[in-house]
Amino acid sequence: MEWREEAKISEFRSLIAAIRVESGPLTDVILSKAEEDEENKILSDFDSAVQTQVFGTLEHLKNYQTNGWRELVDGEEDGGSGPNAANA
Repeated sequence: MEWREEAKISEFRSLIAAIRVESGPLTDVILSKAEEDEENKILSDFDSAVQTQVFGTLEHLKNYQTNGWRELVDGEEDGGSGPNAANA
């Protein structure tokens, strides 16, 4: 019976050794706390920038719907004083 326990211990140790060998490359994949915090900050900043851009785009679309496309692009009705009126 003692031999069986020693065999199990030996098998356990060889499994642990194999796990250590196999997990070696994972140390490059697992982020440290500082790296994780930096990555989360980058993602948070990116998310904020995207939300700001979406908000601005929605505001512009709302203005286009409210004021009408022609008035914003060409100025007043046909040939008004809008930004493209001088080119007309």
